[in-house]
Amino acid sequence: MKTKHVMLVAMLGLLGISAYKIGEDIIAKLGMDHANAQNYIMANFTGGFGANYEVEPNFMSLPRLKLLATIVEGDKVGAAKELCEYIKMYCNSEEFMAAYQKKRTDSKPSSEPPRMDDAILQGMRDGIKDLEAALTDLRRAPKENAQSIAMFEPMLEEQKATVALYEDPTPNKTKWEKSYPADPAVLVKRKLEEYLSLVSKVDFNAKLSAPDNYKIKKFVNPDYESKSPQWKACYRAGKEVNTAVTAFVKTWLQGEIISSTKTKMPVSSVDANKGNSTSVKAGTSLVVEDGNDALEQNTTAPASEPKKSLMARMKSKAKSIINE
Repeated sequence: MKTKHVMLVAMLGLLGISAYKIGEDIIAKLGMDHANAQNYIMANFTGGFGANYEVEPNFMSLPRLKLLATIVEGDKVGAAKELCEYIKMYCNSEEFMAAYQKKRTDSKPSSEPPRMDDAILQGMRDGIKDLEAALTDLRRAPKENAQSIAMFEPMLEEQKATVALYEDPTPNKTKWEKSYPADPAVLVKRKLEEYLSLVSKVDFNAKLSAPDNYKIKKFVNPDYESKSPQWKACYRAGKEVNTAVTAFVKTWLQGEIISSTKTKMPVSSVDANKGNSTSVKAGTSLVVEDGNDALEQNTTAPASEPKKSLMARMKSKAKSIINE
């Protein structure tokens, strides 16, 4: 598992910030502008909508600053709280509503899959009844039939889901409406609850191995290596940060998710803080993480053309004299 610092401004709780100085604008401090930060928040709330009109379950888009440790200093729990406040403020803003409605409209399906033949569909319904009857018999002796029950139960659920899909005359529209509800508060609440469910299962005491030849540490427990990117991000952030975020999320869920009174988001903090020594300058390398993969983007300004060496200039001068 990669052990580099992670900075997340999108999904609540997935905060791996190395440090923070209380009282400063967290977005500017991290060298980001508001538009970029808000794009990440929206992407992680709405997820990646695939070709089959289904949101990818493990979608996660993370901005990470390689020089984060030199950009911020102080209290990372304070940073986590301020990021939570920022996310909540954005969710209650005019900008969030406009961006959400645009993404919802852009993602609306324009077609539906072909309808299944009624005879085939009826055959699948009959198959479900047969599976249910078989499971009823097997459950009379659960201990002896544990292996068979474990095999048939997921088959039954999959068969039911398939039938439900084809019984729906507009399955793509149904998926779209679930992924992008008309009221975004439904989606935000779902994501907050998903975070609470996820973080309750994270083992913050999990041990890591010594770095391998590639300087990568892995979990001593191999089962943890297959955990979702979100689980690993929570682990990286640490128990202290997630405890603070959990308290914030629970309080948020107890009240109004999205207020009827919308606010306006502030202007770009990077532009407002030009000249601030804490801002990211040319030469910073950014890493955008999506899931477990990392794509490095070198943002260093192109180096100027190297000056001619003294020997090269002497040769050029000699050549010009000979040709005179």
